[in-house]
Amino acid sequence: MDATERLRFGPSRVDLRRRVVTCGDRREGLTELEARLLRYLVERRGQLVSREQLLVEVWGYAPEVQTRAVDTAIRRLRGKVEPDPRNPIVIQTVYGEGYRMPLATEPPEPGPDDADAPTALPETVGAFFGREAPLARLDQALAEGRRLVTVVGTAGVGKTRLVLEHLRQGTAGVETWFCDLSACRAVDEARAQLARTLRVPPGTGSLDARIQAQLASTGPALLVLDNLEQLLPEVRPFVESLLDAGPDLQLLVTSRSPTDSLAEHLLALSPLPAPPPSDSDPGPAVALYLERATLARGRGALPERWQADARPLVAALDGLPLAIELAASRARHLSPNDLLRHLERRFRVLVRPQAGGPDRQSTLRRAFDWSWALLSRDEQIALTRLSVFEGGFSLERAEALLDLEAPVHDLWAPELIARLVDQSLVRPPDPSGRYRLLVSVQAYALERLEDPEAIPGATGPDARLEVEERHARLFAAAAGPLFQPGASEVEEVARREGLFDDLGNLRAALRRSTAGGWSEHAGPLASAMGAISWQLGLFEEFQRISDALQRTPGLPEVAKVVVLFWAAVGERSARGCSGSTDALAAAVEPEAPALPEALRGRALRLLATVYRERGDDQAAVLAARRAVALLEPLSPCPELSMAWCSLGLALSDIGDLAAAEGALESAGRVARGTGLSAQLSVSFMHLALARHAAGQLHGAATSFVRALDLAEHPRMRGLIRMNFGSLRWDMGDLEAASRLYQEARERALEDGFPRLAAQVLANWGEMMLSYGHLDEARDMLTRAIAELEATDLRRWAVWFLLRLAELEMQEGNLAEATVAFQSARRRLGAHHDPKIEADFDATWGLLLTLQGRLDEAHVHMDTAVIVARGRVEPLSSARVLCLAADQRRVAGEPEASRALAERALALTDALPLRPEAPVRRMARQVLDALGQDRYGPPLVLWSTEVTAPKLPALQVLTGA
Repeated sequence: MDATERLRFGPSRVDLRRRVVTCGDRREGLTELEARLLRYLVERRGQLVSREQLLVEVWGYAPEVQTRAVDTAIRRLRGKVEPDPRNPIVIQTVYGEGYRMPLATEPPEPGPDDADAPTALPETVGAFFGREAPLARLDQALAEGRRLVTVVGTAGVGKTRLVLEHLRQGTAGVETWFCDLSACRAVDEARAQLARTLRVPPGTGSLDARIQAQLASTGPALLVLDNLEQLLPEVRPFVESLLDAGPDLQLLVTSRSPTDSLAEHLLALSPLPAPPPSDSDPGPAVALYLERATLARGRGALPERWQADARPLVAALDGLPLAIELAASRARHLSPNDLLRHLERRFRVLVRPQAGGPDRQSTLRRAFDWSWALLSRDEQIALTRLSVFEGGFSLERAEALLDLEAPVHDLWAPELIARLVDQSLVRPPDPSGRYRLLVSVQAYALERLEDPEAIPGATGPDARLEVEERHARLFAAAAGPLFQPGASEVEEVARREGLFDDLGNLRAALRRSTAGGWSEHAGPLASAMGAISWQLGLFEEFQRISDALQRTPGLPEVAKVVVLFWAAVGERSARGCSGSTDALAAAVEPEAPALPEALRGRALRLLATVYRERGDDQAAVLAARRAVALLEPLSPCPELSMAWCSLGLALSDIGDLAAAEGALESAGRVARGTGLSAQLSVSFMHLALARHAAGQLHGAATSFVRALDLAEHPRMRGLIRMNFGSLRWDMGDLEAASRLYQEARERALEDGFPRLAAQVLANWGEMMLSYGHLDEARDMLTRAIAELEATDLRRWAVWFLLRLAELEMQEGNLAEATVAFQSARRRLGAHHDPKIEADFDATWGLLLTLQGRLDEAHVHMDTAVIVARGRVEPLSSARVLCLAADQRRVAGEPEASRALAERALALTDALPLRPEAPVRRMARQVLDALGQDRYGPPLVLWSTEVTAPKLPALQVLTGA
């Protein structure tokens, strides 16, 4: 053997051919890179070798590459060959220049060429990212003496790399072998490969017995078996026979599937986590991409924008390390944004430009081909079928899809899904019980579904079309209950059918239905998308869907009108445009194509509601009357009761309270005739609200009591109590109002309605503020804001943050008031609610006035008045005018203040308010102060009648 192949450094012996370092009882393997680096230095004893020279000659990098890979490798190598790594004598550092190995090295110690030694570890490239937690779990499992530890995960998730990092940390006092079984296709081949790794001498007896004897003779030992999945189903007896070698042996296995041994301890390895929200912390997935991209480019630093651009790229790659590394290998020619645009063809793009690493991992497709080949035919069919789901699926949905499949008959559907989970192709269920495929796995399975040769007789273009149609049929059936405008229990139906979780599947099913001409599915799917988009606030998305569906040939007129209905509902909630509302109005005109009377009546009822909110009261009355006329022949009909309610509210808007009461009584009679006490409860709720608005407080109380007696649904009872509490508040009965709020909140929490509970607490806190109970109000509002945030009621949270700021102003706590305003401002940008925007600017102007910043206060007050004019209801507009009048008074501008206060009073004169209504009192107090020449401080007044809009009640009542 060449003298440069066997070296001695003090007590350490190095065998470069076998890549082994021995020092007393300690034996360690060298990586291929470490052996190549050491050989390079030995061949240049006495010479100065620069870092740049090593990067080019040993690493093979371009001259421009800047990396600390050399320093890291030298540090690891010293830990293995130096007698004392803290005082290196074998590899010396020449500071600022490089490294040198002295001329004199000790002669090699004689020894047989076949001396026992652990096998060398595979070479790795680049740093190790984001696996601190699983690495710690692996260390702990082995330290606890687990006999069989199996690292499982999907293709390319980094199982082997995790194990190698554990081994490189050192296994002191433990003999370690690394055996790569990726080339083996049967247990006999694996035994032969293991015998070569262990250097089992030839002899008599079975190979199993000789392997066991070799393992038993070494004392404490760790045997790593890499890539064991292809030996299934014979793998369990194989690993258990190895464990029989003795209690001192531990097995560390990497596999895409468990071995199912009773001794097995599973360590499931997931993809790298999604990038964190903070731009300053790229997260391990982005860090991995940037480091590998730097090496691949081989010239200077990466552009600064690449860190931000890499975030959506690694997210689209599911954080899969192999996919990220393959993407980074393209960095010489493709930026992160370029790659992201081409990910629809990910299996063409994610290919390593130069050979390197295991062949099965040179492309993403080969990595998945490896997993595909290990599946049974039934498992392959199931995986292709599951790939049509978008955004995950429940077990029930998967069963429904797979049970329609004639080819899948040998196994029960849940068993097939469990097998695919075990083989790391389907992600385990999340806490809500939903499964999903990684995006790359889904793309691969969809390609297989399209390929006629993948599973002859079960795949191909026709098979894909058939499966997608069945997927659309499945979700159209689930969406059926929502295929009607004005479904009053949208949220309940959608939650019962699991449609909120399946929004991605609804999108996909609707897209495929319109493309495939499956109009019988498109209608229910579009209606469900509209209803859920309204619930989730996805108005712009559904507007685009609606526009596209109106141009879809073959879509029935009924379906188009239903789609327009939900688009108009979205416009009503967003208050951003009116195109769909106008189109819906045209669609229900008498000369429009024939529609079912019930559908036309429901649409007209919605139009009445939209017209009311626009302030077009006469149009609202006309639409509601037409709705009643169309629906009355269909009585008993729940929708007719709601139409009467809409008419009653529209009539109350124009001041015809007697007619309004009559309409609401008719709503009650219709609901009673149908036997639907819930509808009757809704009617009396409307009547109570109308009487409250008209100042008929005792009549409103009577209606609330009747509504509460008739209500059956727990949420409705809570809404009635909350609004009844608001009535008692206006009547000055603090004790009764508090009791109603308390009952409403306790029942809402008991019955599982956290949103309602948060709303009740917020209203309760606002009431306490109005009565001057500031400490209780502060506590309630603070808790309510946190609960509103937690339940996604951010618009409500903004409103009550403003109320909290007003409370702090009353107490003189300007710093705390500023904090509350800043919190409100952060949440305000995404909502664009004119009422809240106007209130925000007005109240902010008051705070600036208290701080003496009058010029800034003027700007905000003027903005509030402009926003409120014509864009919010008169009562809220009057309140803003009152606040602006008070601010001008403090600023010493009596004429401007008086004009604003008088405008506020003029607005309230046109409203059905009591003479002592708080908003009127606000305006009069400003005028009284002006009459007495009092110009400060601000009155900081606010109206108990302008509380957070009681939309949850109205939404249930109107059904939209």
